[in-house]
Amino acid sequence: MKSSDGLLFRVHRRNLEMYSEGFPGDDLATQNEVVQLSETAAALELLFQYMYRQRQPDLSCVPFETLAQLAEAAEKYQVFSAIEVCKMYMKASIPLHPVEVLAYAGRHDYATLCDEAAPLTINASVEDMSKHLSPATFIIWVCDTSCSLRVLLILASGSVSGAMAPPVFAEKLGGSRNSITSSSQRCSTSCHLWPGFHSAVLNKLRLMEDFDIGRIFSSQVHCLDGCVQCRKRASIWEGLVTTAYKEILTFSSVRQGM
Repeated sequence: MKSSDGLLFRVHRRNLEMYSEGFPGDDLATQNEVVQLSETAAALELLFQYMYRQRQPDLSCVPFETLAQLAEAAEKYQVFSAIEVCKMYMKASIPLHPVEVLAYAGRHDYATLCDEAAPLTINASVEDMSKHLSPATFIIWVCDTSCSLRVLLILASGSVSGAMAPPVFAEKLGGSRNSITSSSQRCSTSCHLWPGFHSAVLNKLRLMEDFDIGRIFSSQVHCLDGCVQCRKRASIWEGLVTTAYKEILTFSSVRQGM
């Protein structure tokens, strides 16, 4: 076996037959025939270790590029002893490499993995995604992303029941900031604490770096210390965001609906 970068591997034919479905076994004409493979030596060296009775390689320190090649090689050659392990490590790579993991998951019909990786690709460009994804997966991604963006744009624009409009208070009218005045008594001045909180939460939502809505709000609510009404408004907003977010379809559900 010869890697794409020129390294020759001598692997027992019996092991190839026993531990894989894709490598040639008895089909090889002679023992000296060299089969050219498309994978790098780094990926093949790891893959072949799954074909012998020995400890499996430690993938925790393997560079992602090599891990991705190994995962694809395990699928391509049907090395079953490596497939699930590679899938676990690819899943762990989602935070740093969501696009690549989504492409891998889409190629091999790993629905759960698609659902976990897809939300983190919402900020990726169409051009970049079209290069990584297969045509079928790309179409699903476009539909899924447009659905997510539509909900987020509604939230960001403040068109959901006015929940993102800053609360007003009656300080100028002699009232307490912690008291609610009637609509006829409210002054036009917005609470000065709200804009900073409002902006910080929106930035978190736009970046899509954290999908724990409760954590996003709780991490910023300290900005509202001193204003009970702002905290009440924040609680209402959090509830609306949570409800809207639950309505976003998962990648796999979009796929099933097509």
